[in-house]
Amino acid sequence: MFVSQGFGKTVSRVLPVRYDPLPFLQKVVFLVVLFSGFAGCSTVEVEEAFKGNLPPIKSNKTINTYCKSCHIHKDFVPAEHVLKVKKIYKNGFYRNAKECRICHFIKKVWARDAMMRKTRYPRSVDRGMFREFEQEEIKKMKKNRKSKKSFLGL
Repeated sequence: MFVSQGFGKTVSRVLPVRYDPLPFLQKVVFLVVLFSGFAGCSTVEVEEAFKGNLPPIKSNKTINTYCKSCHIHKDFVPAEHVLKVKKIYKNGFYRNAKECRICHFIKKVWARDAMMRKTRYPRSVDRGMFREFEQEEIKKMKKNRKSKKSFLGL
């Protein structure tokens, strides 16, 4: 009898009588949701900018910020870049571009959960490698012009 009473006291000190894992799990779930929310916001906005779903000024600002986040482009000056590079392209679509996404795009790498920065170089453009993209963008531009005219009542 004496032994069982002593054993019971020892066990109650080591293992709590009642353990409720719910508060711990709630904290873990809250932190996971919080961090995943912050991680998703920046990439979603960058993806939207490259797709052309943002206004041109906001799109360019988002893309420039994204590019400057890389150690290679930390000293990047957008205005100088645009003036210098526009002259290299022969295609009028690229020479008259007002958005960074016309010459640059991202490619998702699902295996690494990352985005790769890509460029539509003048040599590739001259070979016609991006004609489908150009035609889609020209259609979008025409559609936007028509919708603006109808909105203004012209």
